[in-house]
Parts: sequence; structure tokens; C-alpha cells
Amino acid sequence: MKRFLAALTAGLPNAQVTAVQNVVLGLLILAVYWYMKHKQSIPGKHWDSLLPALLVGLFLGICSSFLGIGGGPINVALIIFLFSYDTKTAAVCSLITILFAQVSKLCSVALGAGLAAYDLSAAPVMVAGAIAGGFTTYITGMAKGVDLIAAEIVLRLREQDDRLKLICALPHPGFGQHWGGGWTERFQRVLAQADLSRTICPGFSRGSYQVRNEWMVRHSALVIAVFNGEPGGTKNILDFAQRSNVPCVVIDG
Repeated sequence: MKRFLAALTAGLPNAQVTAVQNVVLGLLILAVYWYMKHKQSIPGKHWDSLLPALLVGLFLGICSSFLGIGGGPINVALIIFLFSYDTKTAAVCSLITILFAQVSKLCSVALGAGLAAYDLSAAPVMVAGAIAGGFTTYITGMAKGVDLIAAEIVLRLREQDDRLKLICALPHPGFGQHWGGGWTERFQRVLAQADLSRTICPGFSRGSYQVRNEWMVRHSALVIAVFNGEPGGTKNILDFAQRSNVPCVVIDG
């Protein structure tokens, strides 16, 4: 599948392919968020035969290959809708789907360029975390945009899994109180539902944001960031995580 998609996009500039991937991924994430927020009022399907399951697996495999992601949230939402499974059962099905897809990819890499061509220094840490049961505590910097959207997703998933915890890290007092476009209201809702909040600096300063970022890294075993490659807070936090030997998962954005 990977080779087929590579051949299909061979005549397109890399920047154009990346742009399409980012747009498709963004739309899928928004669709997943909207569905998970409203799924109680959306009647699901009750597919239970072999052919639909094979077709769903094929579709998810295509998405994974084209977007370059495991696709866990996308898998879970689609499985819940089409098969009317509960969230935990759908999550197990998603994990099995990802497992076989990634084993296939790993074999392809091993038989091609070989594993020695990749930096796998963080792999043991990530594998240990996965074996231990995955990450259940999430820290958000509460900035408008990706930070708040991610926090809202964690809160929504917490309704189905009470092991999940959300910590809000605020750079200074008064942060988030004067945004337009409904962001302050969303900020306040997330803050009210968080399991814990911390205001890192006693007052505002330009450096308070970096202090907040470094606090989050020091209290994390893994950093997940949406990064467009531009200088700014996200780049600073990734640089600090690298210097601190904290593994990072970077999503193009």
C-alpha cells in the first residue's frame, strides 16, 4: 500500500503532498472530535459481517499509510460508529489493527533500508511505556488553539476511562482571561474540569511562557507537539525536551 501511494503521488511536489496530508489529517481530527462530542445523539450502525470489517480495515490501512500515523482516535471513532462497540472494545480493536499495520511496516523497513538507518534511541522508553499500560496523565499549556483542543479531547475521553487525568499548566496569573472568539469560555470550561492546575510564575513576563514550557517537559515522560517548523514556543519546548532527553512525538501542523 505504501508503494502504491508513493507511485500515485510521484509526480506531485513534496510540499503539495504534505499540504494535502495535513489538510486531510486536520479534517479527520475535527471530524473525530465532533463525533465523540455528539456520539450519544448519533445513531450508530450495527455491522457484524466479515466483508464490512475487511473494508474498514483496508480503509484504515490506507489512511495510516497516506498520513503516516497509527490513527488510533480515527480508528476508535469509526469502529464505534460502524459496529456500535463501546469505547474500550473499540480501543482494543484499534490497537489490534495498528499492531498488524505496524508489524507489516516494520518488516518492510527491515527488508529495505534496514533498521540501522534510523535513530531508535527513544524506542526502548516508548516500548516500556506501552507495556506499562500507556500514558494516562496529560499536561496542557492551555494556549488557545491546539493546547485547548487537545485538552478538550482528553476530557471527553476521560468520560469513558477514569484513569485519564488532565493537568493545566498556566504561565502566569490572568492567563487566558481576555481572548475573543469564544476561546476564554473554552479555557474556563477546561480549567474547571481539570484534575489539577498549576500557575508556574507569580506574575507576567515574556519569559514566563518558556518557564511554563520547561516545567511541563520536566514533569513529562513524552512530549506530543503539533509543529509547523517555525520559530516560537513550540520549537523552544522541543529543543528543551531534546536537551532534557525527553522523547517527542511531532505532528506536522
